[in-house]
Amino acid sequence: MVKNEDGLYSFLYDGKIIGENLTEKQAEEFLKELFTKTKDKSGDIVKKYLDELKVRLRKIKKYNFKSQSIRKKYLGEESTDIVERWSWPYSVKYLDDIERIEYKVLIKEGKLYNQKGQLIDTLEAGTLSFNSQKAIFVMDRDGTIYLSNFYEPKYFHHSSFLAGKPVCAAGEIKVIAGEIKEVNISSGHYEPTYKLNMQFIELLEKEYNIKINLKDEY
Repeated sequence: MVKNEDGLYSFLYDGKIIGENLTEKQAEEFLKELFTKTKDKSGDIVKKYLDELKVRLRKIKKYNFKSQSIRKKYLGEESTDIVERWSWPYSVKYLDDIERIEYKVLIKEGKLYNQKGQLIDTLEAGTLSFNSQKAIFVMDRDGTIYLSNFYEPKYFHHSSFLAGKPVCAAGEIKVIAGEIKEVNISSGHYEPTYKLNMQFIELLEKEYNIKINLKDEY
């Protein structure tokens, strides 16, 4: 870790910068995540994490994604104590760091895979009572995509993936045998603009050579 004359911090790994020109607060968050993720782990696991972190930070610097916060009416929806919450008497599931991994999308040779290495298919996606053939998805600030074929009012929503934190894209996505067929901007919790979700479309094209149009609909 080095500090430049402007008081900003940079981190080096394997001879390359993986975190550059970070403020003191950003550097603190960086180190906190690093120690949390690698504590008591083997050398191989630490190296794998640092390699992934290097890719994530490259995307953050390259794209500088804009984000959208959750709408105020949904704040506190995960709580069981706030009676005034919109989801009362239920509470919306918010995933923690470990639970979130299951929903992380892997992209290889233009196709989407789940964490089990299976091609993603949304033909059975929807709620318990309605088959929309579309999954819900969000993208975080480093371009990581999370997707779920299942969603249910007052239990699992777009806000579930990042535990209510801001997203850089959110909507519905139709995928058949790993190939993206449709993407829209439908998310009541975040109400993303067309411009916001175009960040997702541009990432797909620039990073994975996937070209798809964005449907401007709710």
